[in-house]
Amino acid sequence: MLGLVLGSSLIIILSYLWYAGLVRKRQLALEALGTINDKLAQRTALVHEYADSLKSQREHQQEQQALLAKLDALQASYQWQPDASNIASFLESWLSVDILLTELVASFNHLDPNDSWLESYTELKENCLTAQRFYNHAVDELNLGVTSFPGSIIANLTHIKVMPCFQQELASHSED
Repeated sequence: MLGLVLGSSLIIILSYLWYAGLVRKRQLALEALGTINDKLAQRTALVHEYADSLKSQREHQQEQQALLAKLDALQASYQWQPDASNIASFLESWLSVDILLTELVASFNHLDPNDSWLESYTELKENCLTAQRFYNHAVDELNLGVTSFPGSIIANLTHIKVMPCFQQELASHSED
C-alpha cells in the first residue's frame, strides 16, 4: 500500500515538473514573438522616419509611397497578442512586413545611403533575426516536449499544443 502511494506521488510530481517545463518553454517562445513584433515595429518606425526625411529628395516617391501604404495596411491588419492561438498567421504577416521593409530599404539605399541610419536599421534587423532564431529554438524544444511520450499525455490534458516555426529566415537575411 505504501509503495502504491509513493509511486502515485512520484508520478504526480514528475507530471507536474514536465508540465512546468512545457509552460516555461511555451512562455519563452511567446516572449520571443513579442520581441520580434517589437523589433519589426521599430524597423518600420525607422523606415517611416527616414522616408519622411527624404520626401523632397525622392525621385521614385510614388513607388515608395505605395510600399509605405502597403506596409501600413499590413501592420494594421494584425494585432499581436501573447496568448494568440493563430500564431502561424502572425508569422506570415511578419514575414510580409519584413519583405516590404527590405524592398523599401533597398530603394532608399539606392537613392541616398545614410550610414548612421543604415547602421541603426541593420542592428535592428540583426536583433530581429536573433529573436527569430531564439523563437525557433524555443519552439523546437517545446514541440519535442509535447510530442514525446509522457509530454504528449500531459500536453493533451493541459491543452498545450505544438507551435509553428518560421519556415525560412526572415527576408531581410537574404539581402545580406
